[in-house]
Amino acid sequence: MYSRKNAPENERKKVLLRANGTSVYMTQDIGTAANRLEKYKAKKMIYVVADEQNRHFQILFKLMEKLLPQSKDTWYHLGYGLVLLPEGRMKSREGTVVDADDLIEDLAQIAEKTTKEKWEKKSEKEHLPPLSAEEAKRRGEKVAMAAIKFYILSFGPGTTVTFDPEASLQFSGKAGPYMLYQYARTRSILRKANATPESMKFDSACLNKLSTDEEHAVVASLFQIPRELDFASKKLDPSKICDLIYGICQVFNAFYKLKDKHQILNCADPELKQARLLIVLAVGNAIKTCLTLLGIEVLEQM
Repeated sequence: MYSRKNAPENERKKVLLRANGTSVYMTQDIGTAANRLEKYKAKKMIYVVADEQNRHFQILFKLMEKLLPQSKDTWYHLGYGLVLLPEGRMKSREGTVVDADDLIEDLAQIAEKTTKEKWEKKSEKEHLPPLSAEEAKRRGEKVAMAAIKFYILSFGPGTTVTFDPEASLQFSGKAGPYMLYQYARTRSILRKANATPESMKFDSACLNKLSTDEEHAVVASLFQIPRELDFASKKLDPSKICDLIYGICQVFNAFYKLKDKHQILNCADPELKQARLLIVLAVGNAIKTCLTLLGIEVLEQM
C-alpha cells in the first residue's frame, strides 16, 4: 500500500497487491519500469499515455524514485487527449465503439480507389503503364496510414481530437496524403530530369542563380528545419513537425505552380537548372525525413 501524505483522504492509498497476492497494473508497471531502465540505461523514460492516467503516473514515478533513488528526474508522462470519432470514442482496450483495424481497412479501401483514379488520369497524360491491383492496394494502405497518423499528430498532445476520416484523406491542404503527394512530385521531377541523389553534387555557386521570391521562400523554409526540429523535440510535440512539413510543402507548391517562371526540365541556363533541381531534391529529402520522424512511410510515385 502506498500513501501520499499531502493528498486528500480519498487519494492517500494506492493498492499495489490484491489480498490474494496477485498483482495490479501498478505492480506490473513498477517491474516493467525497472526492467526498461536496466535494459536501456535510459536518461529519460517518456510514457505516452492518455492524460486520464495522470494520477497513476504521478504515483508510479514517486514509487520509482523511492525504490531507485538514482532514477529521479528520469520519468516523464507525456499525456495526450482522447481520440474521438463522430460515432464515439476510440480506445485500445475496449471494443465497444471503434476497432482501429476496421478504421484502417476502411480508409485504405477509400485511398486505394482514389489512388487508382488519380493514376489513371496521370497515365493518360504521360503514357504510363496501368497500376496493378497489388500496387494499388499497397499505395492505398500507405496513404491511409499517413492520413491517420498525420491527422492525429497534427494536434498538440494534450488536445482531444475528433478524427475526421474524410478530412484526413484529402490530397490538398494540411493532410497526410498531400504531404505524400508533394514528396512524390519531387521524385517525379528528378526522374524526368534523369537526376538521382547520387549523381547530383551540391554547388553553392549555382544557388546564386536563384532570384525569385518563391525560390527564396523555399530555401528559407529549408533553413528553418534544424531549429524547428529542435523546438519540437524539446517540447515533445510532434504537431510542430506537422506544421514544419506543411509549411515546406506550401512554399514548394507555390514555386512549382509558376511553371513558366520556374522552368526546370526546359531551363536554358544549366546552372539555374542545377540550382532548381537541388531545391527539388532538398525539399523531397526534408519531407521524407520529417514524415519518417512521425512514423509515416513515403511513396515514390502517386
